[in-house]
Amino acid sequence: MKMRPPAVPIINLDPYFSMWTEHTDFSRVMHWTGMPNTLVGSVTVDGAPWYFLGHSAVSQEKNVLDFARMEIDGFSTVLYFTNSFLEVKVHFTSPVLPDSL
Repeated sequence: MKMRPPAVPIINLDPYFSMWTEHTDFSRVMHWTGMPNTLVGSVTVDGAPWYFLGHSAVSQEKNVLDFARMEIDGFSTVLYFTNSFLEVKVHFTSPVLPDSL
């Protein structure tokens, strides 16, 4: 069964410090309460920035990568973004270790 969560954890340290994004809408990043947090992800290729995360905070949205797929487990989120010539894999890992919760 494919999992389709309503929200995707990006940074998750504790309830007071966590950042989430809505499923497949990576244009804005927010706190779990719904309040906005500013986090912008980009990669520069041949001098041009390509945005994949939080690009609603950036005034120029002309170079936005498309969401392709995700992998989520208990300690990390892996997001894949693509366009016609580029694939970006972004791996967010929790700083909480299993033996030191």
